[in-house]
Amino acid sequence: MNSHLHTKLEIESAKFVLDERASGNQSDPPTASEDLEELTEKMSQLDDKELIRLIAIDSLLYRKDAVDVARTILQHRHRPLMTSEEYYQEFPLERILPSGFCVACYLQTKDESPGDTWQVNFCGTRLIGYEQCPICHSIIQIKWFCLLIPIIPLGKYRVIYSEKSIFNSSYIGRKFRVKEPGDRVLAQSWNKAEGSALDTGQIVRH
Repeated sequence: MNSHLHTKLEIESAKFVLDERASGNQSDPPTASEDLEELTEKMSQLDDKELIRLIAIDSLLYRKDAVDVARTILQHRHRPLMTSEEYYQEFPLERILPSGFCVACYLQTKDESPGDTWQVNFCGTRLIGYEQCPICHSIIQIKWFCLLIPIIPLGKYRVIYSEKSIFNSSYIGRKFRVKEPGDRVLAQSWNKAEGSALDTGQIVRH
């Protein structure tokens, strides 16, 4: 694991788990000065864009002291803060659409669902894959025909789960285009399509 990714994972200690917070299982703990110094040191290794996003988009997911540290670091770097709308104007591919996909993941794919999966006596179809988009958290998964083990790939998808368990899963998915466009092409596509009727995926319940 590279040091930058390791640092990003370490500062997750400053992040709220919203479900636990809502249920009263987690509160905002006081931060000792040495903990604050450690947090500042680690967050200083994040780039400007990551810190600006933390404040503009993700601030409600973090403790107040973590957001304050991000503000202070950006001030020292002489970097202006952004509102959420300013951020999305600067980075349009990160905007989250109504279905839950970010613009980049939406435009990389087409409106074709993976459909249901099924299994009978270890024979059937499965969605397998774990690589996650850092923005919308959609997962890259391949739909496989399986006979005990995956045998035949049936398609590559981005999938967002609203519910996932061994016996019951609900998800929305979009199939990857044959040729995946680069970020510049995606941005141009979004500028042309913005304001039109996009984002029409349907949830599959399995």
